[in-house]
Amino acid sequence: MKKLTAVILLCALTLSLTACGGSRNDRGNTAGNIINLGFVAMQGDRIYYRGNDGSKLYTMRADGSDRRKLNDDESYYINVVGDRIYYSNSSDGNKLYTVRTDGSDRRRLNEDSSGYIHVVGGWIYYCNNSDGGKLYTMRTDGSDRRKLHDDHSDFVNVTGDRIYYLNWSDGGKLYSIGIDGSDRRKLNDDTSRYIHVAGDRIYYANGSEGATLYTMRADGSDRRKRNDDYSSNINITGDRIYYCNASDGGKLYTIGIDGSGRRKINDDLLYGIHVAGDRIYYANWSDDGKLYTVCTDGSDRRAVD
Repeated sequence: MKKLTAVILLCALTLSLTACGGSRNDRGNTAGNIINLGFVAMQGDRIYYRGNDGSKLYTMRADGSDRRKLNDDESYYINVVGDRIYYSNSSDGNKLYTVRTDGSDRRRLNEDSSGYIHVVGGWIYYCNNSDGGKLYTMRTDGSDRRKLHDDHSDFVNVTGDRIYYLNWSDGGKLYSIGIDGSDRRKLNDDTSRYIHVAGDRIYYANGSEGATLYTMRADGSDRRKRNDDYSSNINITGDRIYYCNASDGGKLYTIGIDGSGRRKINDDLLYGIHVAGDRIYYANWSDDGKLYTVCTDGSDRRAVD
């Protein structure tokens, strides 16, 4: 009877966690959010974000309720895994910090100026700007820190067993490397920006052709153009690409991953496109850089407190 009761309680707890949005991330944030400075992340039914009061760290429910400040650090490249948040603390030289999701147990994990932080499978991957933007990794407790390569890296994506990045040591070309630092490959000769790996394809702004949007397979084959806009802040969800269109004053646009269905979402001048659930979050230059959100279909635009 005791064993049966324990099983029932375990099942009830599992159902409760599922119903209340209690799912835990297996990676801290999406690649698309991280290449956009990572100032919004989502886990379960909660959003973690940098607020409008000096980019301090906040959390709220996805519907905007139950807003709480977690600390006073200026926070970017936010990752949330389980009960811990990882972020670059611009209040302390962009060093890598961690804090619990309730704001307790704040710790500094390194002395490096850290950017493009990805937390995946118990490991942290980041660009060490204290060492010329080279790619480093360490465990989530700060141990076993090591350098993966000597390239000056930007717009880093970690997916599967590979890392994709823009290599400034080779004029901004697109490269990939194994997560252990092995098997470094050059993928093409385009000058790339805003690299986002989604599925088996890479999407990027091609600086060699006016920052228009291109895609190719993850091995560098099947390269194709997707638009004629000056594109930045690329982020992808489902079968849609969202981007900042500098050809139209930096407004929010979307296009299908096949290049069809191009349309403008709204007239805000923006940067930092983040996707969390069925909503987009961005910094709105039309309102002093405050954080705004809109549904992915363009409806329900509002400021985030």
